[in-house]
Amino acid sequence: MSANDEFQAQFALHKDTVFRIAWSYSGNSADAEDISQEVFLKLFHRAGSFPSAEQTKAWLIRVTINQSKDHLRKRWLRTLFLPEDAVASETDMDSRNDVLDAVLSLPVNYRMVIHLYYYERYPVREIAGILSCSETAVQTRLQRGRAMLKEKLGEDFDDE
Repeated sequence: MSANDEFQAQFALHKDTVFRIAWSYSGNSADAEDISQEVFLKLFHRAGSFPSAEQTKAWLIRVTINQSKDHLRKRWLRTLFLPEDAVASETDMDSRNDVLDAVLSLPVNYRMVIHLYYYERYPVREIAGILSCSETAVQTRLQRGRAMLKEKLGEDFDDE
């Protein structure tokens, strides 16, 4: 398989995961697309350097998180902003799913562990490795994130 074919396969396999993580950081589709593009450009330059699919996915998640953080740091440099009504209409479109909205409203540390644990199905040990923190920190963030979700969604929220 050529390097280009391998890249295409990895892109097809991981594009949704990378986009969702980028979107959970940035909060909008345009920025998430920009972040995703940067991440996959980096993958293109490293094509063939990963021994397994799991390592590729873990690398992509870590790079997406770092790229998203860089993007947020640079956001203050921007001088052009979307009009308030454009932001409101995007928010209205996204408000169809209360749980997703609640997860996205969490602080980023809690949002990331919730996303990796529930949506990407990573075990606590692997999340700790991806986020470069202890397993105890991941468990604490999961517990606090669940408590915040329960508060936002009401008493009928079931975290399992």
